[in-house]
Amino acid sequence: HGNRGVDSGVLADMGGGSTELVAFARGEMRRSCSMPFGCVTLYGDFVSGPLPDPSEAGAIDAFVAGEVASHGFGASCDTLCLIGGTGRAIGKLMYESGAGDGKKCTVAQLEEFCRRMRRCNREDIELIARTTPTRTETVLPGLIGYCAIARATGAGSLLFGSGSLRDGCVIDLIDKGVL
Repeated sequence: HGNRGVDSGVLADMGGGSTELVAFARGEMRRSCSMPFGCVTLYGDFVSGPLPDPSEAGAIDAFVAGEVASHGFGASCDTLCLIGGTGRAIGKLMYESGAGDGKKCTVAQLEEFCRRMRRCNREDIELIARTTPTRTETVLPGLIGYCAIARATGAGSLLFGSGSLRDGCVIDLIDKGVL
């Protein structure tokens, strides 16, 4: 519902403890999975300080890429649609930093932004604290995870949606007359 301009792709919704992937084409779901990690669990399982160091970031990247591949989503799309709070936070950070418009970007732009944020310079740490104050510790693990998802799915472009998977489920129930 939130990505009507996209004919096919993969929808990704990273929460605190899980990440859902939904492959879709022509407005219909083709397959889906729920993976047992989110930005909070990535932080808790891999990060020992306030922000991930280079080895911790590499471990997050490898873990997420392995999960995506093991769930059959390798090289499966051109467009990755990020929805939910983590995706919105990343889009907002990119916009506030001048790295994008907050609505769409290429995977190359996302990767460059991720490299920049992983350097953890003072200005970027202040940007995170100011822009996403409730996600200060978890937005960077989420960003690293989304970069791994984008690479693993073969996406070339990303869209930042304004809704979440939960919103889509409610809309679907309304459309079906259940609610």
